Amino acid sequence: SHFFEGNIAQVGIWSTALTQAQINSIKEKSYSELITTEKTNLVSLWGLDKLDGANGVLDKVNETLGSDLVTNGDMSNWIDSDSIATWTQRDTNHASGGGVISQVGSGEASGGSGTGSANFHTSSPTTMYLQSPSIMTVGNTYKYEIVVSYYNSGTVRMGSGGADHTTGGTLTGYMVASQTYIRLSGSDTAQFTVDSIILKLANGNPGVLK
Repeated sequence: SHFFEGNIAQVGIWSTALTQAQINSIKEKSYSELITTEKTNLVSLWGLDKLDGANGVLDKVNETLGSDLVTNGDMSNWIDSDSIATWTQRDTNHASGGGVISQVGSGEASGGSGTGSANFHTSSPTTMYLQSPSIMTVGNTYKYEIVVSYYNSGTVRMGSGGADHTTGGTLTGYMVASQTYIRLSGSDTAQFTVDSIILKLANGNPGVLK
């Protein structure tokens, strides 16, 4: 046996054997170029030359997403200025963590959206995170979107199988759930503001590139 040497641009699975003529017709085509008869018995098809978000490879046969699963994902409901509703929190004020997650903090002072946002602030590597209730099924693939309105430093980490991000803006990616909850962490010298988190089930047979 030998390792494959080369690049794979596309992978497709059909539920029936294809003829040589069908293979010759299909092999250079993208999904949009396939004619109706060539899509018959097509189970899944992945284009590997373009990612969706940081790491997602969508199943071209079914690229749809489910509805948003996160409660209070827009960070609008707070118990007080240091405690966000519906989320489990770990920082200096909760569960013996480090750093501070609050409505008023480094991010807001430096240009974040303020009330209705979660400001992550720590000056040294520590443990700080927001954790959702159980909203995922282990083994399923989900797409997440995190809106970071202000970013100064540190890692915006989507746990339970997501990616690490070191920039602001709208951050998207996919993850195969290893837990039933999502955990958004601020690590290293984290100073950033999160305005919202959205999580949706990815239908079809999507993939995640590692």
